Amino acid sequence: MDGNDLDEAQIAAVEAPSTTWLQLNIEFAQSSRADEIAAQHLLPVLQQAHQRGDLTWWFMRKPPGWRVRMLRVSSELEEFVAVRTALERARTNGVVSRWWLSIYEEETTAFGGPLGMTLAHDVFVADSTGIAHLLTERPFGKDVPDRRLLSLILMTHLQRAAGLDRYERGDVWAKVAAQRPTPDLAPETRKTLIEKARALLTTDTAAVTCESGPFSAVSGWAQDLAAVGAELGASAQQGSMARGLRSVLALHVLFHWNRIGISVNQQSVWATVSRDALIG
Repeated sequence: MDGNDLDEAQIAAVEAPSTTWLQLNIEFAQSSRADEIAAQHLLPVLQQAHQRGDLTWWFMRKPPGWRVRMLRVSSELEEFVAVRTALERARTNGVVSRWWLSIYEEETTAFGGPLGMTLAHDVFVADSTGIAHLLTERPFGKDVPDRRLLSLILMTHLQRAAGLDRYERGDVWAKVAAQRPTPDLAPETRKTLIEKARALLTTDTAAVTCESGPFSAVSGWAQDLAAVGAELGASAQQGSMARGLRSVLALHVLFHWNRIGISVNQQSVWATVSRDALIG
């Protein structure tokens, strides 16, 4: 299926119950320009539909490009047709090689059961729309700020909202580091990075939710993450999660890093120094 026609299979998919996530697989003509292409051709349409309340959406970076998951809110097909039209225009312009629908399988067990998966989707949506805002609106100017440092602040804000103290957050980073190769860092480099991470991980992250000041461009993103973090913490305390809160939050870090575009090598570095900054 290449998106040339809204055929019977596509119509059946988009007419599925509104609790069913649709998965769009997108292959970009130049993978190195995926963010730029998406920001120009796809993200504005998704953001507008989301802001109108027609659909909610999120994405992951998976070969051969992006996987975009959409959940219908309205009973009409217009929002899907608008996305399809945007993708077809991008394909005609040669910046998208192909796109097709496939089945989305939730990772319910990994995220702590049905409730954990519902809350995970809320995190995914908050994260994806926040990243889309950075890529399309460029509120910081021509260049997006250092994604690695921004991600540490946002993930710390999520973990604090879930009720984790310093050493519990350190354990989250230890779990993340355990999922990545051990980085080869010179002692002085390691020391410098640990100090930089400690400054970010132990600062008061309340400023990131302020609608004025240096973090105003990500305040809505941070507020949405904090709201879900609080729900995750409360659900874990009430025994409603089928997996430990820190394990779930570690997985959220990995998914967040995928979306925001941090390489596996950099993930290894920052997970390790974040662990050591808090409990080393």
